[in-house]
Amino acid sequence: MNYQLILFYIISIIVQYTNSVNLNTGFTDALTHEEYEDDVELIKIRFDTTRPCRFFSDERYPKVEKGLANCSWYEDDACCKRTEVASVFESMFTLHQASTQCRNMMNYLMCFFCAPDQYLWYIKKRVKICQTFCDELYKNCKTAEFSGNMI
Repeated sequence: MNYQLILFYIISIIVQYTNSVNLNTGFTDALTHEEYEDDVELIKIRFDTTRPCRFFSDERYPKVEKGLANCSWYEDDACCKRTEVASVFESMFTLHQASTQCRNMMNYLMCFFCAPDQYLWYIKKRVKICQTFCDELYKNCKTAEFSGNMI
């Protein structure tokens, strides 16, 4: 185990915590107890060399899975199976008036369960999505419609 990396992550959490402390009150403005626990959990997970596919179980691990239509970029190191991808995309909703970029981003998002690094962002049965991705998704999909409603 690389202790320098562990120390780096612990220091980054401390810096994040101290940067969020309001000097007038001593209370944190940004880091909740739940966020702190998630950060600690993430540190443990980062050093787990087994890299479990946590969306499915801690017993499944990434492996080669050819024929992943719609999620082909994960074929060499996938947490999902071909049949699972087919099932998800068969039941995928139809977007109307969606740009190519919107459709591509939605496709990428729908493939999250194939990602071999899901152990980093699928924590406590919650998917964490970067704010920048959410902003881009909204920008590209804000005029798209699903069942007559704008998404």
